[in-house]
Amino acid sequence: MKALAPRDGKVIDELVEGCRALRGFDMDTPKPRELMGPLDGLKMLWRMRRLLKYVLRYNMSVATFAQRIQDPFLRQSVTNLFVPEMPVYFLFAVLGQLAAGQLGLVEGGSLNFSRAIARRYQDLGGEITYGARVEEILVEEDRAVGVRLADGSVHRADLVVSAADGHSTIFQMLGGRYVDQTIRDRYANWPLFPPILLVSFGVARQFPGEPASNNIRLQQPLNVGGIEVEGFLLRIFNYDSILAPPGKTVIQVMLETDYDFWQDLQKDRVRYEAGKSQVAAEILARLEAHYPGISSQVEMTDIATPYTFWRYTRNYRGAFEGWLMTAEAVRTQLPKTLPGLANFYMAGQWVEPGGGIPPALYSGCNLVQILCKRDGKPFSATIP
Repeated sequence: MKALAPRDGKVIDELVEGCRALRGFDMDTPKPRELMGPLDGLKMLWRMRRLLKYVLRYNMSVATFAQRIQDPFLRQSVTNLFVPEMPVYFLFAVLGQLAAGQLGLVEGGSLNFSRAIARRYQDLGGEITYGARVEEILVEEDRAVGVRLADGSVHRADLVVSAADGHSTIFQMLGGRYVDQTIRDRYANWPLFPPILLVSFGVARQFPGEPASNNIRLQQPLNVGGIEVEGFLLRIFNYDSILAPPGKTVIQVMLETDYDFWQDLQKDRVRYEAGKSQVAAEILARLEAHYPGISSQVEMTDIATPYTFWRYTRNYRGAFEGWLMTAEAVRTQLPKTLPGLANFYMAGQWVEPGGGIPPALYSGCNLVQILCKRDGKPFSATIP
């Protein structure tokens, strides 16, 4: 970095020092905060003492921190490493975890990862019903008692846990009956992860030596739904032979877009499909400048719009990772229950701000610990 931007040596030193200081730092807590007493709080403060210095000093956003960088290229790169709005100390911690080898990719991608979790759940006696959309969470005398599916079938339960979209759960499945002003304000005012467009190409080509992730700045901006796109993230899945046949590779472009544009466009399926195809063609034309001949090597194309994300997951306004990772969201402990409703809990990214897989996983783990405590049972987890 200093070779690229020699005038920014001081800021670069700060960035590297922060990442080294938090190298290997475990941001998880040994037990849910809901079960912590005063002694647990003191223990957690002692365990997090390495982090506290940086929380106090670097509580500003990455975008604000990057304004101190004089070199435009380095400033843009640091700003867009993850999320410009995320606190700087969180960036230090993530890069420190990466440096310590605590972050990685699962061979076979997210599908294999999901299937492994499903198999383990079923081996423990759990049952999974696919293709069963919940229309309503059934409530009797302010107690959740089950769910009603889109096909009209009713499934009674001793306990209901929603890991679904927070807005759909609270304001649709429960009809907005169990909210307070804090919840209303949060869903009305907290910023969300911007909706994205994912364009994936199956290419009869390999990309040896290419990085798995690249931020590409466009010489000519791309207009998508009235928004000028000046660059996008390119992912090249050349590190996993399972994701494509021999000699071929999946590449994927991700860019931010407008939710309302795609939500309105999908009402006319012909225009919607044409709009997707047009964007894919324009992206491919831009990639041609970086990888000559790639246009003729594409064997498949898959396009996911914000409407696609909503259709599959019901994530509010296509926010694929929920709440944006602002300083307020990161430091706020969101309750896993709703006011006035018994036998009901929430888990997942809408009660664990930060998005991504790790918060969703330990959210579920924490909830099980809470339920064990409630029922007077010991919490134990075994790995086969």
